[in-house]
Amino acid sequence: MLIFKVALSALLILVLMGLEKRASFWDHVGASESKKNLKINLGAGFINFIVIRFLFILILSSWLKEWVPSTWNYIDLLWIVALDLGIYIQHRLFHKLSFLWRFHWAHHTDQALHWASGVRFHLGEVLMSLGFKLFIVVIFQIPLPIYLLYETLLAGFSLFNHSAIQLPDSFERLIRWIFVTPQMHWIHHSIIPQEMHSNFGNILSLWDRIFRTYLNNGQKSYPKIDLGILGLTGSLSWKQFWWGPFENRNFNSLNGDVLSEFEKPAHKRSEGESQKSP
Repeated sequence: MLIFKVALSALLILVLMGLEKRASFWDHVGASESKKNLKINLGAGFINFIVIRFLFILILSSWLKEWVPSTWNYIDLLWIVALDLGIYIQHRLFHKLSFLWRFHWAHHTDQALHWASGVRFHLGEVLMSLGFKLFIVVIFQIPLPIYLLYETLLAGFSLFNHSAIQLPDSFERLIRWIFVTPQMHWIHHSIIPQEMHSNFGNILSLWDRIFRTYLNNGQKSYPKIDLGILGLTGSLSWKQFWWGPFENRNFNSLNGDVLSEFEKPAHKRSEGESQKSP
């Protein structure tokens, strides 16, 4: 399973790299800035992968087999939808609660998104997210193979949604009814707080529509969206990325008063926002 997942991820990365180069989106997202962040993105992804694999292989795999079913049937595939709802809720909490935002903040500091931004997560966030997902799996007795399948899908969509590729407009509008696309997720990485607190979906876009956090268009169109954290200039150093969450600072103000802005439904956050569905 691990070899299959690694091979599939490598293939997806090669495809996304080719599409990014073909679309010439590096001219828009800032090639120099992306290359500066590439070391942090890949370094964070590698460290998170090693730590999670170590925990899972040596500890969690045997423990989970005693607590959740190891067999599944086709109806169990519906648990993928339930898990995606859980991660949507988790994502909103990482924006709403200042302690959680301290760690998720590191992900949003990338000022030039591309496929590698999809693995740019602080280890603290990764461990908390793993704990949250395992809690759901155990409580609802989700079969272990279904959980592992969801993790594979989530990783693939994370690479895809952060990539700088140009999908044909008609095709993008069609698939956005079901799945999150780069054009949709980039709005979530905008420096504008009203846009940052929208489009929380990871795989399925329906959660944003149901819970009224969906934003069809930002103030700037993809790929010219201003990305990152409001007030933050320049790329983070390796030390700033890892130690940032533990610094004594007001993370709410860095996030544009996250607590007050978050309470506003996406369709009411700013006048003149286009909320027409694709």
